[in-house]
Amino acid sequence: MTTGPGAGVRRLPRLVGLAARLPIAGAALALAPSARLALGTFEITEAPSGARRIVHGLTALLLGLVSWVLFAFVALTFARGALYPVFDHGPYDDAWGGPTLGGAWLVHFVLSTVFQAVVLLLVAGIGALNRRLSAPYRGSRSGGWPWVVAALICLATALFVVAWSRQI
Repeated sequence: MTTGPGAGVRRLPRLVGLAARLPIAGAALALAPSARLALGTFEITEAPSGARRIVHGLTALLLGLVSWVLFAFVALTFARGALYPVFDHGPYDDAWGGPTLGGAWLVHFVLSTVFQAVVLLLVAGIGALNRRLSAPYRGSRSGGWPWVVAALICLATALFVVAWSRQI
């Protein structure tokens, strides 16, 4: 394993590629001609109907896009928090933590770090929700509530993105 100063930069394309696979994997699962798949302990035993596979694939695609939106806000809060002096050159009299640069930087850094931790928990919850939605592929029942929660998450994200884009 390389641990030099450029190791993180060299791993970045791989991480981006892994992130790009989430929606693609959802679509592939929905469109797969056979629902037999074994990856470690996750084994698909019986294939739900074709319509259900398509709905699950589209839901997985939308949940993947929600995760991308959340990760975009992680990048934004990192840039605005940890790199605060790069984006705001003062004066800091009315900034959170002002009137000094150190105070403003500290407050923005702490708030962005808390936000990033919350977002990581949300993404983990989305992963658990997607696992619950794929329960029929493992031979168990998922119930109706995961579908309602997934629809509400997708709707809330769409409303948030529209509101965010209109304020810019």
